[in-house]
Amino acid sequence: MRGSAIFYGDSKLEFAEVKDTDRQNRVKYRYHYMDRDQHMIFRYDNARHYLALANFPPS
Repeated sequence: MRGSAIFYGDSKLEFAEVKDTDRQNRVKYRYHYMDRDQHMIFRYDNARHYLALANFPPS
């Protein structure tokens, strides 16, 4: 599933979620929220690039 939502003031949330049907409980996701000039306000994902962080989501 992929999509975007544009809010009042032209900020935008883009998102994507992918379910791997070959592996039980395997989901990839990303959400990022940008202001009207496309500057990132926040990004939330479960990419495996910060595995050492205590709050990294389990796979």
